[in-house]
Amino acid sequence: MKRANRFISVIMVFAFCFAMLIPASAASVSEAETKAVALKQLNLFKGVSDTEFDLGRAPTRTEAMIMLIRVLGKETEAQNGGFKHPFTDVEPWADKYIGYAYEKGLTKGVSATEFGSGNADSDMYLTFVLRALGYDDSKGDFVWNEPDTLAKSIGILPSNVDTSNFLRADVAIISWASLKASMKDGSQSLSGKLIAAGVFTAAQYDAAKKVAGDAVLVTPSDTYELKDGIAKVKDLAELKGALESDKVKEIEFAKGFEITEDLTVNKNLLIVEMDVANSGVLTLKTQVTLGGVNFENKGNIIVANGGFLGVYQTVFNNRSNFTIETGGKLEMDRGGEYKNFGTLINAGTITVTSNGGNLFNAAKAILENNGVIDCAGYYNNEGTYSGSGKEPTVKK
Repeated sequence: MKRANRFISVIMVFAFCFAMLIPASAASVSEAETKAVALKQLNLFKGVSDTEFDLGRAPTRTEAMIMLIRVLGKETEAQNGGFKHPFTDVEPWADKYIGYAYEKGLTKGVSATEFGSGNADSDMYLTFVLRALGYDDSKGDFVWNEPDTLAKSIGILPSNVDTSNFLRADVAIISWASLKASMKDGSQSLSGKLIAAGVFTAAQYDAAKKVAGDAVLVTPSDTYELKDGIAKVKDLAELKGALESDKVKEIEFAKGFEITEDLTVNKNLLIVEMDVANSGVLTLKTQVTLGGVNFENKGNIIVANGGFLGVYQTVFNNRSNFTIETGGKLEMDRGGEYKNFGTLINAGTITVTSNGGNLFNAAKAILENNGVIDCAGYYNNEGTYSGSGKEPTVKK
């Protein structure tokens, strides 16, 4: 293992020094190696040996399912249970895994009697992961052979995954990303669920995140100013502490900073005249107001049922994934600009007022509208628009 770690260190230094000279595929393999090592450290991923993960090979359907079961921390349960399946093409050594997956609704097979013996493609693996996170293609959450849009919106399909030449390297990258993704009900992230179930500890996850190159969790702090139930926070630690405190009723930012972790905002939040960024999974379940803010979303933002995001005299740049669930609301008013450079999925309500509201969908960006866009202000689409909801009239 020490030899593997030294190899990874050399690769990471080389990538840092010569990043502009390395092809994207080489960088992806290097990242996949670190993610695979981190997953193995959590006992969620296994290779063909202790130091070799065979990342340059396409995964079989059986391998992909077993990898998913391990990422979910359910290998022991699968091996010790009496799970059954109806498929006639599964090797005996994989019976318990496929039986577990079948009975838990993770797979339906390619037919009533066949699981499928070929290689797994990205659609298959993403569908497995989405189902594990609580999404149900049979209920219309997504289409099983077109999972990319939803997968991108919740952060389990990073841009360096090659969906056309899907390899075990891509499985490792998606599997690691899934740990940070929120469950469909917004209750917690998958990693939080696994920690709560005792699959691994928070300290072990922190150690694995260091191996994978991710930020370590920040400890909540109560050093914020508190007056009349309103907390003024200066950094991520204070924000986390304020969200957890029963004494805090509302939160204001006293200083701009980046939100780098998965957080659920369940108290009214006000941010005025500062620069703020998000690179975590940020779930909004109440009112969040931005006034005169430059906001950069590089992670995932979910406006849940009952959540509201007001963008006023603010430039909001979505460079990754933004989802408005049924009952969620996004409003641009008083010169508020929402610029989508990534993926915006709406199942709730987007309001663009005539008082300087602006909604812009940039070239190569995706806007999927299955809810309502009430637009009396400015709207310009240069990217892709889809969905059952009516598209606004272009007004530049």
